[in-house]
Amino acid sequence: MPMVTAPAIGSSQSQDRYALQAADELVKQRQYASIIKNVPELKKFEPLPGVLYFLSYATRADLILYALGLVGSLCCALPTILVDYMYGQWTSGLVQNGRTGSPEEIRMVSRFTALIMLATGLGFWVFSSVFFGCFALASSRMCARIRIAYISSVTAQDSARFESVGAGEVGSRLAKGIRCLQIGIREILGFLLWSIGTICSSLVMAFKVSPQVGGVLFGIFPFAGILPYLSTEFSSRPFAKISRMEGHAALFLEQVLSTVRIVKVLQASDTLVSVYDSYLRKIEKDGNIVVLSKGFAFSTACFSVFAAYALCFYRGGVRVAYHGLSSGNLFTSFFSTYSAIFAVISILSHLTMLHEAFAAQAQVRAEIERISEIDYQNPAGLTTLPSVNLGIKRGHYNKVSKKLTAGKVTAFVGASGSGKFTLVALMATVLQDPALFAGSILDNVAICLTGTPDEYAADRKNEARLPEGLDTMINGMKTGLLSGGQRQRQWLAVARALVRRSNLLILERVPKSTSDLSLKTRTS
Repeated sequence: MPMVTAPAIGSSQSQDRYALQAADELVKQRQYASIIKNVPELKKFEPLPGVLYFLSYATRADLILYALGLVGSLCCALPTILVDYMYGQWTSGLVQNGRTGSPEEIRMVSRFTALIMLATGLGFWVFSSVFFGCFALASSRMCARIRIAYISSVTAQDSARFESVGAGEVGSRLAKGIRCLQIGIREILGFLLWSIGTICSSLVMAFKVSPQVGGVLFGIFPFAGILPYLSTEFSSRPFAKISRMEGHAALFLEQVLSTVRIVKVLQASDTLVSVYDSYLRKIEKDGNIVVLSKGFAFSTACFSVFAAYALCFYRGGVRVAYHGLSSGNLFTSFFSTYSAIFAVISILSHLTMLHEAFAAQAQVRAEIERISEIDYQNPAGLTTLPSVNLGIKRGHYNKVSKKLTAGKVTAFVGASGSGKFTLVALMATVLQDPALFAGSILDNVAICLTGTPDEYAADRKNEARLPEGLDTMINGMKTGLLSGGQRQRQWLAVARALVRRSNLLILERVPKSTSDLSLKTRTS
């Protein structure tokens, strides 16, 4: 009896999965190579996991700056505990053995305390300047590189991506998102480290001078920290929704303003305003949750401060009256714990802002590492159309194969609906309409030369046809200075393409005047 062997479906699926993973990894390696190319300061690029991703864009100098900032922020905690300790010593100097000291003793104690306070203030000024300056310089350098990587990644996406992500959302991520990240890894991170150092040093001082009072006051910390932290975590999801909705609202507003004439003609202002208002209502709904959670965290922290006052007055008085605790040590223990509680409150607000910064970083990173269906950064490409089938009812062509020869002009000619535009769309990475930008005509033509090694002056022989020549100002797509015929006569779109001296030029529905121009100016 013949044996029937079932195909290894699982093995085939595993091979396909591994092949896809290998292809994605190859695309990511090309993305990393593109980042290194656009950011020459980075000798190599290896993305770090999680919240440490921003350090992937750090050079050795940036890491040294961050190390100095870390030391400076932790050293800023030393003046705080020194002030608490000197306040207790000054109080003990004023009151000795239940009596007020002599004027000379008070003067000596006050003079010594004042000198220590002055030295402490100078040290705090030095340490705070070091940590803030180092963090600010390093964060600005890294965020500048992240902006470059973000722009290069967005511009390398396939055209389908721009159906869901427009200029408004890209601008929102570029300006607000990376700005939020920069603030988070600059002063917020420094203040967070400063607060952590203050908590540790203050608790050590409080338990050293009076373990009993310090232990009682330490019982407030779970209440002062856990509840506000939970409220902060509760608001994290609404904040992420707000960020996404702001991007959609910015995209919608950008589309409306770019077609404001059509909006006026169709009298669609009220309808579009209501649509934009729906975005704002969703943002307001989630914003109320975020604000209420922040209010709950702040009120809980303030209640913790007053609870610390009450416990200090009660338990501290008992220790002074029955256990011989000096008033100076009592005040030192209380103010050390008080500084630690305020540091906890500060950490909660800093954690909220740092969470927002890392949420913005995650969104930017997702866009940078997005794998496009068309790998724009792959230099290989295709020179042959392999058996393309166009499903049009009439006048269609099946299994079209054509090899494009370099240095030659290839024209696709056919009846309407035969698939000419589809072929062009398949060959082009991103189809570009002849859009105009705000500026002069010369600026619109020369914009394609930006960043190219062969920038050269544009030909100005036809500038007399306009009032101010090529310096005539236009206002993007909202201009009324150039009619459709004038745009064709000036050949702005074709001039912009030719002035870059590209190796490949794809034109769709070329006007006769433009065809004549290309035949006259083509030299190879």
